[in-house]
Amino acid sequence: MKYTKNLTTKQKRVLDYLKSYLAEHSFSPTIEEIQAALAFRSTRSVSQYLEALREKGYISKNRNPRSIQLLDPNQHSRVETTLIPLLGMASCGTPEFFADNNIDEYLPVSNALLKNFGEDCYLLKTAGTSMNKAGIQDNDLVLIRRQAGYEEGDRVVAVIDGLATIKKLHKGQGAVIFSPESTDVSHKPIIATEAAICGRVICSVPASI
Repeated sequence: MKYTKNLTTKQKRVLDYLKSYLAEHSFSPTIEEIQAALAFRSTRSVSQYLEALREKGYISKNRNPRSIQLLDPNQHSRVETTLIPLLGMASCGTPEFFADNNIDEYLPVSNALLKNFGEDCYLLKTAGTSMNKAGIQDNDLVLIRRQAGYEEGDRVVAVIDGLATIKKLHKGQGAVIFSPESTDVSHKPIIATEAAICGRVICSVPASI
């Protein structure tokens, strides 16, 4: 695709923000994060600016909310990565997939992201749409961090009756509630008296980083 410098003022604002965000995090912001940071009225406006940048050859992107990449090699240097184990799948619907400690493969994740969370991280592939409002889509890769304790409202990987699911954590009296964050109202909370929490969701990441 031909590279061009014909940008509107707002398109350049978006591009400059992408450069800054990628330099700090080594993965791209979501549309909602761009909207909030630049005070645009709607996510639709952001989508239009991103599409214009894609057509003009500045970025590439796919349906993954954090898949934006800068195409000009002078705008974003190659990042250093660490190989992180992919441990299988976790459901973003009702629990359907068993997630154990068998390593499927190792995938590269940027050191800039990992430096804030230590070494005790792993990846899961998701299935389902019950967390799509949180930016976690079907078939995403999600970075998970094991930690000693978990707070109210954390997005976590929970294993219930041997099945793994990703949900938002709420602590009740005598039970734990794992709530969906979805545009699909058919997804319902899971109430469990016993559950093993195996990590906190850091973010959904593009498979290429």
